[in-house]
Amino acid sequence: MRTVSGRKLQIQPSAAVDISPDGTVTQNGQPLGRIQIGDFADTGALVKQGASYYRSDAAAQAAQGTQIEQGKLETSNVGVAESSVRLVDVMRQFEMLEKAAMLGTEMNRESIEQVGRVAS
Repeated sequence: MRTVSGRKLQIQPSAAVDISPDGTVTQNGQPLGRIQIGDFADTGALVKQGASYYRSDAAAQAAQGTQIEQGKLETSNVGVAESSVRLVDVMRQFEMLEKAAMLGTEMNRESIEQVGRVAS
């Protein structure tokens, strides 16, 4: 993790870390640096790197109206109930298409067998 100044934070794994809403990181009462939340004017210029990371050649600007909240978990932008219903719906559609494909394959097999009987 890098600070506003661009240097890496050096923390002791065994000691508690405190982060204030403005991003100031302290450990054992000593300030270690300040984390800054960045914002990009052109999000289209972000390039996906890995599973959940993005990089940009453009410099990030300081995000306005944001703060850091220690000990909070960010929720997803998805409703669990809606996603579950959609997943079940998609699974049912897949099963129907799979049955249709199997039925088509079976019909083709029977047609080939019957053509073979007629020809002989």
